[in-house]
Amino acid sequence: MAECFTDAYLLCEDQAHERFARAFLRKAGFDARRIRNSPPVPGGSGEKFVRDRLVQEVRDLRRSHVRRALVVLIDADRFLVLDRLRQLNEVLSAKGEAPLDGRDNVIVLVPKWCIETWALVAKGESIAESTRIDRKSKSIDPKEWLTAADTVFDWCRDESKVPAHCVPSLRSSLPKLGTLRPC
Repeated sequence: MAECFTDAYLLCEDQAHERFARAFLRKAGFDARRIRNSPPVPGGSGEKFVRDRLVQEVRDLRRSHVRRALVVLIDADRFLVLDRLRQLNEVLSAKGEAPLDGRDNVIVLVPKWCIETWALVAKGESIAESTRIDRKSKSIDPKEWLTAADTVFDWCRDESKVPAHCVPSLRSSLPKLGTLRPC
């Protein structure tokens, strides 16, 4: 893994994932012009979009000499977080690519049901990770994504600030998020 990155590429299953990732990267100091992504096709499965694009994005990253971070956001949904990570490696292996390891500049973040859970936890709400959130009733506005990203950024820098109510998928992602530093 590089010590710092010149740019970041987002591979997200939906707009909420992208909003959180962009807000976090901006807080970490990345120039907005150095954060890119391919938005998923509207109406399709975001999870399938990520799986389908992963192989090409990892190939491109491994062949590149640029210090680019590939930030992958995909929900675990009905699977365990570790199962989702294993599935992504199986997709790579099936297409002749080596599984992800610590040398790859790939950060895989896996919320359990949806990224909104992370935002609500960052706002101070105590919520079970297994809770399915109705996105219409618990809509997160753009300013709240910025606030959530600021809070999560602070948690990455000082583990003592992480509250007891932090959900396991977010807690386990903090060290990965903490590696995202611009050059």
